[in-house]
Amino acid sequence: MLADKYRPRVLSDVVGQPVIVQTLTNAWNAKKLHQVYLFSGFLGSGKTSCARIIAAMENCETSPGLNPCGKCNSCKMIHNSNHPDVQEIDAAGHFAKVEQVRNFKNEAFYNPITTAKKKIFIIDEVHNLSGASFDALLKLLEEPPSHVRFVLCTTDPQKVKPTVLSRCQRHDFKKIYWSQLAEQLNRICQLEKIKAEAIALNIVARFSGGSMRTAIQNLETLISFVGDGNSLTAEQAQKMFGTADEMSYFDIIDHIIGMSGGKPDASESFKIINKLLADGADFIQLYNGIAEHLRDIMVGYSSSNAWNFIELSDEGKKRLLAQIKVLKENKKFDAILESIRKLYEARRAVEYNISPEFALQHWVIESIFAFRKQ
Repeated sequence: MLADKYRPRVLSDVVGQPVIVQTLTNAWNAKKLHQVYLFSGFLGSGKTSCARIIAAMENCETSPGLNPCGKCNSCKMIHNSNHPDVQEIDAAGHFAKVEQVRNFKNEAFYNPITTAKKKIFIIDEVHNLSGASFDALLKLLEEPPSHVRFVLCTTDPQKVKPTVLSRCQRHDFKKIYWSQLAEQLNRICQLEKIKAEAIALNIVARFSGGSMRTAIQNLETLISFVGDGNSLTAEQAQKMFGTADEMSYFDIIDHIIGMSGGKPDASESFKIINKLLADGADFIQLYNGIAEHLRDIMVGYSSSNAWNFIELSDEGKKRLLAQIKVLKENKKFDAILESIRKLYEARRAVEYNISPEFALQHWVIESIFAFRKQ
């Protein structure tokens, strides 16, 4: 699987978590790694990968440090989850019973059975432990043996008991920006010698919800859909994931605000929307894409450092600036807000069984009238 093949092996390979990478790097250089870490955050954001990297940094047989070799037996076993002294336990499954936690506690006091310098215990979805299991674990976390390090991972830190949180150094993993996901997907395609259009990879990345694992899995799905040896195109990605590329949203708004010839054209926006829906675009995805685009216009219109809050391709940035220029010249900020309100009403209408085509067409017409107001 590509997700396993391209899982990061060193901290510098971790995508989208610069603060965490820098913090762990500095801690290693200062020889101040914490004995108990809590990695919290969204699924597929790199929590388990970083836990394994820490284990490899300490236990690599060839080059322990910030750049473990990834090729020695120790590194291979760590990244394959079968190292005797680096145990990964899924608290969502078999580890929920308090008796098992107590056995785990007793095992931690034994020295490593291999040449490893540290015993690493990685507990995934730690929030699923029962109250009694947390109590049993807490006693070990209070005074862990010097040869042991814990990395607790969770997607729901609110459910972790405060007494456990107080023993951890916590790092919050963020969702990964879609542009960073797309860059990584492009690197993978180059290494795998797969031809892919940039727009197709953007669609895959946007559909992945900030998760690197999901993005790579979606890429594999698209590769299977188009067949081995075939190029990945934007059209195939749209059909596969029921979504649209960012340029479609620019086209829709262009016709609403009259970018082409200075005259709004509802029929052209209708054609784009109807084609996207006919090609399999999901209404919610389409709605979210239009809403995000209107939000970008609003931020760009009202902010002096908009690019800190807007994520677009270079071509998207050019087109956004052009739209904002037209709207500023005509003082249409209120019209943007009105269009957003009407878009929300369109979504509500679909919830009451109005067809997506009709609801979005109605939004287009109302938006055109909003932008025409003086």
